Amino acid sequence: MLSNNLESLIIYNSLESINLTGRCILACPDSFLFGGGKVQDLREFLVEQNLVDTVISLPPNLLNNASIPFNILVLRKDKTDNKVRFINAEDFYTKTNRFKKTLALDEILNLVEFGNNDLVDRFIPMEAIAKKDYILSPKRYFDDLALIGKKASILKPLKTLLKETEVMQLDDTENGVMVGISDLSIDYLTEVLSTGILN
Repeated sequence: MLSNNLESLIIYNSLESINLTGRCILACPDSFLFGGGKVQDLREFLVEQNLVDTVISLPPNLLNNASIPFNILVLRKDKTDNKVRFINAEDFYTKTNRFKKTLALDEILNLVEFGNNDLVDRFIPMEAIAKKDYILSPKRYFDDLALIGKKASILKPLKTLLKETEVMQLDDTENGVMVGISDLSIDYLTEVLSTGILN
């Protein structure tokens, strides 16, 4: 059920103002998509009621006098599938100047209409969203693909560089941790090093 906070009031009024086949399009900060407490309860309600159609993450520095990124949340009442569409549009911009970006609107509209790019456009089942505490931040659902896809290309030069680097041995009296990379024959990593286990 919707609670009595400001976000709930805005969303409730927005949903009440559209008919059954209408769309409710809201701009929201990142904090709304992953925050806890009442905001998380609100996201859970929206997902479980199958009202969330699409979430689009946009790049920072689009707004005048504000560098924070924001997102587009699309709600609708007539959904028939149990999936939420996530679009990561953070790289769809041109730089106007050092501090200002302009949204590449045509590219985003083309993506929204035709889709089919797994690196920036995914449909996630409601069950998978529930397992992630109803977090609606698109970044959460693109981590694996970003590493395997376009960002994985940085590992090829790293592999070459490491093969040509002389390995230094730490003296027993020195403080430090040596992390060795023994095999970079693949172009992506499947493990994440936790700094919590380092001495």
